[in-house]
Amino acid sequence: MLKLREGDAVKIVVEGQTLRVARLEAFLNLRGVLAGDEAFDQAIEELERGWAAWTLPVFA
Repeated sequence: MLKLREGDAVKIVVEGQTLRVARLEAFLNLRGVLAGDEAFDQAIEELERGWAAWTLPVFA
């Protein structure tokens, strides 16, 4: 239904009784546009460190 493929990055937002799923492709495409922006590079590195440190819960 969501037409996601292996490797697709998504953001999950819970708003009250609603679960919203958004693809992160548009955000990640900013890497090309802001390639020379040091603050953006640092923010991406921080996100990547957080993603690398994240582990699936046993029940997932």
